[in-house]
Amino acid sequence: MVESPPRPAEHRHVPSGTEIVLVVVDDVQAERDRLVAAGIDLADDLTDRPWGLTDVRVHDPDGYYLRITDRR
Repeated sequence: MVESPPRPAEHRHVPSGTEIVLVVVDDVQAERDRLVAAGIDLADDLTDRPWGLTDVRVHDPDGYYLRITDRR
């Protein structure tokens, strides 16, 4: 296991930080609803992207940017 000191929050945000993409096989809307029901603030609500995917974006508790998307 490799450990390093935490980076400041501004270094973890896109475009200079890390974006983690999670692909949902069945229903990205249901995953979005689960996030909201759990009280998680959305960085960007469910959006149909011009490149043919639908996604929702959040910051995890450590400030990393997560994109939850589908594969229509």
